Amino acid sequence: MLTQRQLKELLHYDPETGLFCRLGKKPGTRKRPINNNPKPVAGEGYVRFYVDGKLHRGQQLAWLYMTGEWPTFIIDHKDCNPANNRWDNLRAADRRVNRHNARANRNSKSGLKGVSWHKGSEKWIASVRVNKKLVHLGTFADKHVAHAAYVAAIPMYFGEFARAA
Repeated sequence: MLTQRQLKELLHYDPETGLFCRLGKKPGTRKRPINNNPKPVAGEGYVRFYVDGKLHRGQQLAWLYMTGEWPTFIIDHKDCNPANNRWDNLRAADRRVNRHNARANRNSKSGLKGVSWHKGSEKWIASVRVNKKLVHLGTFADKHVAHAAYVAAIPMYFGEFARAA
């Protein structure tokens, strides 16, 4: 398995930009940029490239480069952009909390996260799923008011991983 020392001999990572460059074989040779653009892998948008013959995700290499350890968890992109590997945009997460930092579902009738239409009452419902249980936050005539209830509630449940949009 690739170590931090080996990685630093092969690549330079700039934590402020999140970009990687290959290092020349000889001391003093210039750095060669790596294609840091997201490669279309199942539509995910993650930066991936080969290091020492193995394909790696950029955020995993950034974590190894900065901490010296391979991540044993999901690396969450705070801004939901999987191609943005700036160090201040990365954080450790498990699957459960990582889902809370996701954007609103594309198929949502309301277009707003945490808001759904209830046919029976013909009103908007605000709800949030916590530990596999649905928590009802209220029923509202206006979807934006329902969304405001969701936005007010999520920091209590999800802390820094709360994402309203």
